[in-house]
Amino acid sequence: SFDDISAVTDGVLLKSENFQGLRTLSRSLLGKISVVYADPPYNTGKDEFLYKDTYRHSSWVAMMDERLALLARLA
Repeated sequence: SFDDISAVTDGVLLKSENFQGLRTLSRSLLGKISVVYADPPYNTGKDEFLYKDTYRHSSWVAMMDERLALLARLA
């Protein structure tokens, strides 16, 4: 626990659906990103996540491709 997390870190933590989060940050952080951890959705179908959780392989790859392309532009 931190009283002031900004005082002890020099990064940005964004908790969101990764595509929307990346789009939100894309202009303000263009060329300033060195590390990103994007947790991809897993096709378990047995959890309570709010996103679609039953992608076919090709749909999942296409969805991740969009996100990875945004990441590549930010680095």
